[in-house]
Amino acid sequence: MRAASLVCGVVALIVCAWFALGARQAIDTQRASAIASAGITATAAQVLNPDKLPDVLLGRVELEHRDYARARRVLESVVRSEPQDIQAWLWLAGAWAGHPALALRALRQLHRLDPRVR
Repeated sequence: MRAASLVCGVVALIVCAWFALGARQAIDTQRASAIASAGITATAAQVLNPDKLPDVLLGRVELEHRDYARARRVLESVVRSEPQDIQAWLWLAGAWAGHPALALRALRQLHRLDPRVR
């Protein structure tokens, strides 16, 4: 009897985790759809290395949700591996909250990559 209760409990936990994962996936899909419908286009660097585009988009979503620390972590990871990614630098400059030196660094890099950026 005790073994049956234990098995039922484990099955219940697995089912709950499955539903939680499905809910999280639905939220992430909705966010990605919203970003896609906003008309964001990939840069040439992102087309050559498409693995970074989802990270840039995640950084943007985190910015929109005002999670600046997470946005900085994600976007700094992108610019470390793709230092020519203008979009990542642009969003990183927007994630400066409480870190003005980061904004200045990102804006300088943006200006180096594209002198029209001031």
